Amino acid sequence: MYRALRRGADQHMTQLFSPTMLREIRGLPGARHSFVKQLCASGTTEERLRYQINAGMEHLPEPLRMSIAERLSSLDNRRFFQGFAELATARVLQRGAWTLASPSPSGFQAVRPSGMPVNVLVLSFVHAGALGLDRQRVSLLEQTLGRVSARTRFVVSVRRWLPQGFHAEPVRQAVELWLREVEAGRWKTRYAAYEDEAVSLEFGLVGDLDSPVRTTGEQAAPLLTLGPFGGATAMGAIESKVVLELDRLRVSPAGHQPVLLSVVGDRSWGIPHNTLQAFFYGKPRWIQCSWEPGTPEWEACLSREAEPCLYKDPLYQGVMGTLLLHRSAQERLDLGGAAWSNPFAPVPLAAAEIPLDSIAAYTTDEERPVLRRFSGAKHVSIAGALP
Repeated sequence: MYRALRRGADQHMTQLFSPTMLREIRGLPGARHSFVKQLCASGTTEERLRYQINAGMEHLPEPLRMSIAERLSSLDNRRFFQGFAELATARVLQRGAWTLASPSPSGFQAVRPSGMPVNVLVLSFVHAGALGLDRQRVSLLEQTLGRVSARTRFVVSVRRWLPQGFHAEPVRQAVELWLREVEAGRWKTRYAAYEDEAVSLEFGLVGDLDSPVRTTGEQAAPLLTLGPFGGATAMGAIESKVVLELDRLRVSPAGHQPVLLSVVGDRSWGIPHNTLQAFFYGKPRWIQCSWEPGTPEWEACLSREAEPCLYKDPLYQGVMGTLLLHRSAQERLDLGGAAWSNPFAPVPLAAAEIPLDSIAAYTTDEERPVLRRFSGAKHVSIAGALP
């Protein structure tokens, strides 16, 4: 059925992945790291992805479609993913009944369901490393450290991603020497570290230094393995890029117009909710959580006092809200994430305008906005017809 649909739709589609382009890309030597070369590879999965991208592109107006197509044909991964991020943002907005208009240097213009024109600033991020631990390598580390000949329990913190071809035996030998020093009373702190060119690990004793927790047998398997934590790094990258691009837009001829930020990552961000809340809104006056059926699960009352956060900065009052999106790990053309409305903007983003989960104000407390989480779809597909 898929092949029949594809044949029937080919004549109407923008030929982003034309036979000529596929032949040229496949004939390039090397470049295996390139997203577009991987996408142009022979195979049923790659063919399906190309078809779905073309299907999503078909719903865009011509000038925007051509602009995104130029980026999606680039061998540069960051330029390619900028095109992907713009396509993803456009499709999310279309499913919220927005109308798309002309492209801009870092995004495009759109019209809200109410009829108000908005600049959509799209910021794309390609993460340098995996944002989740490779369980196979972590299991190898834990099993190897379980053979340490000592009786003192400890915790492990992985400070960098464990590399391909990771060998845990040198780590076990170093930990064994460290615990011997601890049990002999010659180690004066609770912590130790192991580092080489590819690995950075920290170890901590469980219990007080004078009386660490000991096992009853001869083995001292790690009690807990933590990290790595990519949230702080991701938040720092977002903050730097958002401020830089908003400042550029602010001094441009379009700087006086309302702005919708769209921040798109190639995988889940791993940033805690409280960290995002502080970045957008600052410290709330109060937070209320509930697990009672039929009541809001989370509410927060915002202060109107000045503090260092994005939405309270007078320079960025034109930002009506932010889409924080990420590509799904299961389906590469599905987008997850949420919208964060700016209640301090002259015309804030409304929860009903975005099909995904939204954080937006729904009432006030002594003229202070009170936020609530509004439920929406967990994922939105780039392909597929509009509702």
